[in-house]
Amino acid sequence: MNRVVVIGLALGFLVGLALFLVEPEVPERAEDPSGPEPAVLSQIEIKDYDQSRLKLRVYAARAEVFEETEVTRLTQVHGILLPEKLGGESTRFKAAFGKLEGKTKRVTLTGDIRIELPRGRVILTQILYFDQEKELLWGDQPLRMLGPGDQVDAAGLTYQLKDAFLTLDQPAVEVEL
Repeated sequence: MNRVVVIGLALGFLVGLALFLVEPEVPERAEDPSGPEPAVLSQIEIKDYDQSRLKLRVYAARAEVFEETEVTRLTQVHGILLPEKLGGESTRFKAAFGKLEGKTKRVTLTGDIRIELPRGRVILTQILYFDQEKELLWGDQPLRMLGPGDQVDAAGLTYQLKDAFLTLDQPAVEVEL
């Protein structure tokens, strides 16, 4: 009889252990995978300075600010990149959406982008990036540049704001602005 009791206890222990290991653990509360909710703002203006010089002014109809990651998502974006030299022409931009990354000082513009460059040139595309520290605007998506009397379709661009120098990719075109 002892043998039967020991075998029964052993089987009971093994069954209980198996149920414990197989049954999923239920968390006390469900975790939100997207993290904390952003602060939502409307009709915003953001300014970026280099010492005392205003470099960039961005406006948006709506902003979602994620403080932990220092990311701000924007809708209905427009703004001005101010020239480094006094008397130089500003570069204006519009886009359906934007994303500001505070840690990297990078701006991403997406959707129906219109960049108004000095000397009456306009760039139309769907995605562009701006590095605030390097004062570099670039993109690797198809674009169209319109200017006084000409039109160029290209595969991408690099625009050095400090030097007012624009390079288009495929076809290779260099433009001093």
